[in-house]
Amino acid sequence: MRKFLKNHPVVEAGFWILVVLIFLSYQIALATNIIFDKSPSKKIDVWVKQKVAYTGKGAHLTLLLNGPRIDYQRQILNVRPEVFDHVKLGDQISLSVHTGALGLLWFDGSWSKVPFDEKRP
Repeated sequence: MRKFLKNHPVVEAGFWILVVLIFLSYQIALATNIIFDKSPSKKIDVWVKQKVAYTGKGAHLTLLLNGPRIDYQRQILNVRPEVFDHVKLGDQISLSVHTGALGLLWFDGSWSKVPFDEKRP
């Protein structure tokens, strides 16, 4: 494949343009989901199942959440450091979320801890 691309510079350029467009389309879809979202925020109570911090180009802080009102019963959510640092595994928290213009759930930054509930899933 490499030899073919090196021997055909137009095809190689087209390949790399396609790769960049695929990456940009994902970012544009995420931005469109938030920018054009007119849905009201709703509070959902969830439990923190896992905390993951990893670095690459900047730190990424994610929570794996579980709750009865989250689609598919599990949701990975990128959060700010102030949220990530204040929650522990097993904490029940209330998040303010929006459904998104494209149907992708997004967190608007508003949250609070909820008193412990025995009815955990």
